[in-house]
Parts: sequence; structure tokens; C-alpha cells
Amino acid sequence: MAAPCFGHIACSIEAAARTHPKREVYVLFSAPVSENVLKRSCLAKLLQFDNIKAARVHIDMYAKGSTIEPILLDLDESNYPIQHTSDILRILTLNKWGGIYLDTDMIVVKSLDELPPNWVAKQSDFSLASGILSFAKDEVGRNVTKRILELLSQNFDPYDWIANGPYIVQNAVLPLCMTGNISENCNGIKIMPYELFYPLHYSLWKFFFRVETFSTTESPYSYHMWNYLSSAEKIEKGSLYQVLAKKYCPSIYELYGEDFGM
Repeated sequence: MAAPCFGHIACSIEAAARTHPKREVYVLFSAPVSENVLKRSCLAKLLQFDNIKAARVHIDMYAKGSTIEPILLDLDESNYPIQHTSDILRILTLNKWGGIYLDTDMIVVKSLDELPPNWVAKQSDFSLASGILSFAKDEVGRNVTKRILELLSQNFDPYDWIANGPYIVQNAVLPLCMTGNISENCNGIKIMPYELFYPLHYSLWKFFFRVETFSTTESPYSYHMWNYLSSAEKIEKGSLYQVLAKKYCPSIYELYGEDFGM
């Protein structure tokens, strides 16, 4: 019998690796991972993929010398320490190395390689999201991630769920937009329509889990599963989530099929 696994998270990682066989997919942990988990859980299954790597990050060392270092003590007071640690680590990692960041409830269904190096996706007509971000290690990407880190260090709120994520990203990108509004191109940062990455608004998340008819005129690159709302929801057989999991994370689907309505 396999060790316990968060199948939804593992599915997201496998899907990213399968749609990007020539890219390395790093799974970063800010806490220790036991030997049992490494050898017997879904992580062991994922690490059989040549392009999936797991890395332990000590955030105090990782952030040393950065503008974000002084606020790390504020994480001890956070009402949402996991979310806020993720808010910091994603931007710090993109600033250091460049690349694409993905939330672990984002199922990628086609390659992102054709997209420009620096982009942010809308979550709605009027707001940007931080669940998927692409910033290269070029002047444009580094300047934006540097600005986001500066805003985080100045405005970090340990008591608010999203103040340190999408709001900060939007506040960093918006001044780059020529019209002062979220436009298609903000001085080298491409703004992607929400239909390509967030085809279902968070208020409609249950459509993923139930046998419902869902269609879109766009061909999305990913689906965001809104885990903070849906983590306890049962996936119905024949639902969109089951169809996506079976196709894009078949290894995890086979191993933990009951989690996906098999």
C-alpha cells in the first residue's frame, strides 16, 4: 500500500513535467521531508520522472542579503504561514533564477514554451493573479521581481490571505502599463487573458468536480482548481477534473485513482 499522498498536488506536478519534457520542474519544500515520504509516497513516483527535482529550501538562508530578509520574522506571526511563505519563495526564486512559477493546484495541459519570457495572467477582467507567473532572468524580469520584493518588504501583512500575493504583483506591474490600466502589454510584461489560465472563476469551482457541461471558446494552457476552496470536495466520475487527471497525470491517476473519481 502506498504512503499517504496529496494526489491533487502530485497531479499538478506530473502534468507540468509531462507537458514540458525538456524543462526541469523543481518542487521546493520549506520544511523537512521524511525518508518514508521520499521512498514510499507519491513523491517517489514523481521523482521517477527525469525532469522532476525536489529541493529543500531553508528560507532564512535563501533570503539572506535580499530586501525581503527583514520581514522573515513576521512569518512567525502569520495567520497563513504556508501561503505567505509561498508568496515570498515564488518571487525570490524567480528573482534569483528566472523561469515559470506554478501553484500546485494548477494543471497545465499544453506547453508554455511558446509564450514570451515575461508574463502574468489575469484572474478576471480587472485583476491579476499570482498562481502562475513567468519572469526571465533578463532586465525586464529582474526589475519586476525586484520591485515585487521591495513592495513585499514594505507592505507585508501577516494577517491577510491575499495581500502578499496577487495584490502585490498587480501593484508592481500596473505602473508599467501605458494607460494606467491592466493592458495587453505593460512595458515588456505580457498580460495574458484569464481564459487561458483561469477559465473557471473561483465562484464556479464546483464545475470541476461534478458531471457538468463546461465549454470555452479558448484553448487554455492550464486549469486552476482553487484548492483553498475545494480541497475537501469529492471528485465525481465523469467530471472535468477526472478527465484532466486521467489524461495529464496518468501515473498519479493510476496510483491514487480513488482521489480522482475512478
